[in-house]
Formats: sequence, structure tokens, C-alpha cells
Amino acid sequence: MRRFVVEVLRLHLSWLAPAVRLVILGTALPAAAQAPFGPDPEVGYALAARVCSGCHLVEPRHAGPVVDGVPSLMRIAETRDDAEIETLLLAPSHPAMPEAPLDRAEREHLLAYIRSLEGN
Repeated sequence: MRRFVVEVLRLHLSWLAPAVRLVILGTALPAAAQAPFGPDPEVGYALAARVCSGCHLVEPRHAGPVVDGVPSLMRIAETRDDAEIETLLLAPSHPAMPEAPLDRAEREHLLAYIRSLEGN
């Protein structure tokens, strides 16, 4: 992403004096490097720890008590596709699972975290 931004700016700014280009590029690159780009598994982990950890194991190497029959998020990552997970988040299939108060972006972050668990 950063390389793309640099190329676009370099092409569009080629007619400016070199000193002016450096000032513009110097201020634009840090913002481009920090700009969020899509769902973030770290944000998803924080949501899972807050919303899901009462019943589900949310960390790959965590062991502890869980409600009988409740799959870990790692198991969900291995056995469910994205559409199934989205459906479960929007309309839980069992009464013990509360409807998560997550908006679309939060669901995408949570899904990114669950996907990051595959193979752990």
C-alpha cells in the first residue's frame, strides 16, 4: 500500500520542484502508513475477549473451563466458513448465545481474528 501511494504521488508531483515534493511526500507517507486497511485481527481479538470469552476459548493456546459443547474459536475457524460465522453472529443458533451487539465492522474484525486462528 505504501509503495503504491509513493508511486502515485511521485507521478503526480513530478512537475514540482524537488524541495516541494519532499515536503509533500514527507507529510503524506506517515498518514498512509497508519491508515487502517480492512479488518484487523487484533481488534477482533479484543472483541472476542470482551464478548465471546464467557463461553468460548478465544486464544489458541488457552486451556480452561468452558460450557459443555461450546466450540473454541479455533474449532470454529476450522469447521465453519465466513458466511456461516456471519450468520451465527447475526442470528445465534442456540439460546445460550446472546445476540452480539456488534456492528458490521466489528463482525469483520472478529471474523479476521477467527480466520487468523486457522492452523493454530
